[in-house]
This record gives sequence, C-alpha cells and structure tokens, in this order.
Amino acid sequence: MNLSKNDWIGLGASVGLHLVLLVLFTFMNLGVSDPQPIGYIQVEFGDFAEGQPVRRTPDPRPEVQEVVPDPEPEPVEQPEPQTAPPEEARPVDLPDQPEVVDEEKITSPETETISPEEQNDPAPVVGPEPKPERPPVQPLGGGDPEGRAGAEQGDDGEGQD
Repeated sequence: MNLSKNDWIGLGASVGLHLVLLVLFTFMNLGVSDPQPIGYIQVEFGDFAEGQPVRRTPDPRPEVQEVVPDPEPEPVEQPEPQTAPPEEARPVDLPDQPEVVDEEKITSPETETISPEEQNDPAPVVGPEPKPERPPVQPLGGGDPEGRAGAEQGDDGEGQD
C-alpha cells in the first residue's frame, strides 16, 4: 500500500477532526444532568371486594320537617293615577303676514307609466338554438373488460426494433 502525500494529509485531517468532535461532545454531555422524573402520587383506594352484600348506612342528613308555606298575600290593587282630560286646542289668531312665494318651481320630468298588464310584442323573442345531441361514442374493438371477447391475436405494432 503506497499512499501519496495528499492521502496522508486527508487521513490526518479526518482523524484529527473526529478526535476534536469526540472531545467536544464528551464535555457537553458531562455538564448535562438527568432530568428529574415526573412525580407520581400513589393512591390506594382500599381493598376491593366484588359482590359483597352490605348494610345500608343511615342517612347522615337530618329529616326535613314539612314547612308550612306562608299564604301568598293578596295582590294590592294600586290606584290608577287619574289623568286630567286633555285640553282642547283653541285656534290662535296669527298676525297677517304676506306669504313668501318661491319663484323657482321645480318640475319633475314626465315618466312613462307602465301598466301591470302583459303586453304582446309583435316581434317574437329569439332564444338560443338547441344544439343537436351527439350519439354516444362507442370504442372500436374495445373488447370485454374481462378479456373474453375480441381477437385472440392482435396486429403487430409499428415499434422500433
């Protein structure tokens, strides 16, 4: 095995780089401590016994004595406030003033009134001409999808050999 000068330089650089990375990662991992585990609390529910008959415990709530509801007070009718009858308006004598007449008169343009009845136009409405329906496309020599119909041997294609 005959290595040239360039091969030795490449081999030395590769080994040196790997040693530097090994030392770097070693020091990085020394400073990291293990994360603290998640704290769990152990809960014991006691002994479980399936299907054992038990005595009924006395109800810890005191018995509720029947409370006689207070009779509802009769609704007190509030007297309606009497309203005074409205005073009749009397005509007022206004002083005689000449009426101001606006010399500008606004005239609106005359508009056509359209009757709600349907009007027959002598010109017939021309609609789009219906397009003739094309017959459905049937493939030529398609055969059965399962391969039971059609020719057993096909024609040779025009491929390049």
